Amino acid sequence: AEISIINIPGEVGASTCSVTTMSGSYGLSKRLQSLTENSSSSQLIIVENICPETLALLGGFYDIDIQFFAEYISVVTWYQMYEDVPERLPALPSTRNSEDFLLLRYVSTRQLHEGDDFGTLEGSSILLPDMEKTRSGHSAGLLKPISAPKRKFPPMAFTRQCVNVWCKKKINCQGWIAIMLVDIPFPLEAKYGHLGAAEYRNPNLRPKATEAFPGDETRESFRQEFCSFLKHRCTTDKAYFKACVTDPFLALYEGYRIVASEWLVVNEYVKRQLTNIERRHLEKQNPKGSTFQELEQHLKELYRIRRRCNKDHELVVEAASQCKKRGQCLWPRSKRASSGNLGAFKLAEKHAQKLEGDFTYVLTNMRTTILRIEKDISLLMALVAFNEGRQSLQENRGISFLTLVATIFLPCQTVASVLGIQTQYAPGARYFWMLWVVALPLT
Repeated sequence: AEISIINIPGEVGASTCSVTTMSGSYGLSKRLQSLTENSSSSQLIIVENICPETLALLGGFYDIDIQFFAEYISVVTWYQMYEDVPERLPALPSTRNSEDFLLLRYVSTRQLHEGDDFGTLEGSSILLPDMEKTRSGHSAGLLKPISAPKRKFPPMAFTRQCVNVWCKKKINCQGWIAIMLVDIPFPLEAKYGHLGAAEYRNPNLRPKATEAFPGDETRESFRQEFCSFLKHRCTTDKAYFKACVTDPFLALYEGYRIVASEWLVVNEYVKRQLTNIERRHLEKQNPKGSTFQELEQHLKELYRIRRRCNKDHELVVEAASQCKKRGQCLWPRSKRASSGNLGAFKLAEKHAQKLEGDFTYVLTNMRTTILRIEKDISLLMALVAFNEGRQSLQENRGISFLTLVATIFLPCQTVASVLGIQTQYAPGARYFWMLWVVALPLT
């Protein structure tokens, strides 16, 4: 397990937070003893790819509800229902409100650089992780984009990511202690290829010429990127830094912005796929019209995209609800009634409203995309009906011509026998042509 401990000091005169990185449970066991209840500082322990030893250490040291870890390591599918129904039963809202942890789920889009055995995945829409590198079996969706004119797009992996956060208030001071469990970047088996870095747009403003810019070297990992963004904000915004000492949800602000940015990337790739489907069937570059095989293939693709988009919309609604509630009810937070924390309360409320606005924007884009999918499905169904009518017209013309020829050269009894056939060789049926191929040489 890779671990980062973010310390947000509560002492007067502190300038920014600090980040300590370590590997494995041994170093963490020594560090936990120093994170005492009497400290006025707040700590966020981020664990990436948690191991059994670290799980047992944290769960026992802080007496954490086992459900917190169970929800994180759950491999229940998002878009299918392979499991028994009792395994998928959701908790009631009243139960959720009494918990001291939350689950944030999202999809991270990565470009797939093909390996030697990538061709063996033909026909598959699911990528399984390399279980030698990860301890969670979270799968990924595989998208093979439809090509554009003179442009072939690489395959994309829609990787499933989970962030679990547990938090409690320290007993003798205003500080808090929180634990965040995150996934490692999706580890694809080397024989199939490797995945690139996340492609979301940096949610922060562009740095000025006089400001230092760390670059995008941390974008590979949610843990590293979150630590980088949080430290930068604490350094540049002192009011935010002071408010984070008493409000853990405010400390998660940058994490939620990363998640919202990732959802926008997912939506853009879906929009590109829809655009290429529409172009394929509507532009004049296809004068012969779409074949039944193409229409069937793209209809199945649209149904698959619609199913995933509906689930993605549900996950974004879940994240937006967490922002509206500012985390969990049991988490410590700045109170309006406290005159000393009034500024921190207003700041936390302001940032929560900003996050609500971000996720509302994401939801608006997703609803537009889902509506567009429905329109494209209706369009392709209309094209299917149009092609069926055109094919029937062509077949009827052929039957009329053959009937005329048969009337002239064949006896009436033979014509009546042919027209009365009810099998797959009947007039207008699939193999009617075979009857004429065999019959004409014999006559």
